[in-house]
Amino acid sequence: MQSGFIQKNADLLKGLLQVFDWVLVFAAGLISHIYLFGWTTLPSEYWDALIAAVLCAALVFPRMSVYVYWRGERLVPEMRHTATAWFVCFAVLCVLAQLTQRSHLYQPRWSVVWFLAALSLLLGYRIILRLTLRHLRTRGYNSRKVVILGAGEKGRRIVQQIRQTSWAGFSIMGFFDDNAELKDRRVEGCPVLGKLDDLPRFMEERGPDQVWIALPFSAEHKIEDVLKELVGYHVEIHLVFDHFSFDLLSHSAITHISGVPGIVYNSSPMVGISRVLKAAEDRVLALCILALASLPMLAIAGIIRLTSRGPVLYKQRRLGWNGREIEVWKFRTMVASEEANEVRQATRVDQRVTPFGRWLRRTSLDEMPQFFNVLQGHMSIVGPRPHAVQHNEYFRDKIDKYMHRHKMKPGITGWAQINGWRGETDTLEKMENRIKHDLYYIQNWSLFFDIKIIFITLFKGFYHRNAY
Repeated sequence: MQSGFIQKNADLLKGLLQVFDWVLVFAAGLISHIYLFGWTTLPSEYWDALIAAVLCAALVFPRMSVYVYWRGERLVPEMRHTATAWFVCFAVLCVLAQLTQRSHLYQPRWSVVWFLAALSLLLGYRIILRLTLRHLRTRGYNSRKVVILGAGEKGRRIVQQIRQTSWAGFSIMGFFDDNAELKDRRVEGCPVLGKLDDLPRFMEERGPDQVWIALPFSAEHKIEDVLKELVGYHVEIHLVFDHFSFDLLSHSAITHISGVPGIVYNSSPMVGISRVLKAAEDRVLALCILALASLPMLAIAGIIRLTSRGPVLYKQRRLGWNGREIEVWKFRTMVASEEANEVRQATRVDQRVTPFGRWLRRTSLDEMPQFFNVLQGHMSIVGPRPHAVQHNEYFRDKIDKYMHRHKMKPGITGWAQINGWRGETDTLEKMENRIKHDLYYIQNWSLFFDIKIIFITLFKGFYHRNAY
């Protein structure tokens, strides 16, 4: 293989990748049928399902960023996009089968095995492909030649990052910078090739694959001039953001208002298909959990009535999605007169907590009624935990981006909780760590991420030493 082969044939290889996905989806269905029923004739309705799956994959996968430019990215985001796209395809097929009254024609076992087999094949071959490309790139094949405009702090950071991720296959040719003191010098071991005005001549003679603009945003006129110069060259251009700009964009979405492009700061990921998927996930799982837990919940309610005076449920006003107040339900765990009036967090030796209530808190079973809040649409199964209104007012001015956590519905469990940040937050540092995990979840939300959190919660999320 020669260096640059994949780049020269990128469109062809991208098309082959899509076709291979269709083949794997189709083949997974055939293999699943053979595995379950042997070498028997495949019924016509199964053929129809496989063809429909291929058509669905052809439509859905490109629209869910499965085939975007993943070079330099970690493996997890690509796996997440692929898994989510196949989940959406399979959900569409299930809905179509119901609407056309054909669902009874398919064996449930075959559907489950097909889904898992296709998912395994789609993810498995991407892992193999990534490992193969990583191996080749660390040896200099399929590399991309990069020049960096700006030898300041941003430019230096780029060099350091590229060296730490050699598997991405970027080769730095050097810097262009207007600082006269840097002429004929080396920055981070890379040569300064000239001033910005020298770039066109260099493009003609050396032809880099990518130009990374690491100039400060205050140099907007220089950036504009560079972009105009590069219009006539077949080269990828990357604008590198500084710390403030990156932080701004990580909480934002690109939009157009009356044809004017702009950035919506602090946007919610719950829009479009994401909102539909999240709502479907919440309703389906909440119904299943309540059906399984109905008898234990009735038993808990009976014990609460027998062991202490007061109502079974405790209701508290908290802030939900977009800062709207909601009523959150829990099994009552404190003395009724105390719990009705206090919003103080429970402490380790809190006299307000009943003996049975202390056990409920330790095991998180006091949260079970919140699955009814999920069915109401006020909460999600996974999301930032809801805080009392008074706590929000206290922390909003003390912790940066605290109120950003309300850009998603509050959850019964969450990324912060499974990482140990639950229970009493008696110091500002504890709350800051909880908020940091909440914001990470919001910025990186996916259906796959939710499933991961739920799975971990089953094994380590119920009982915790800080829950009292």
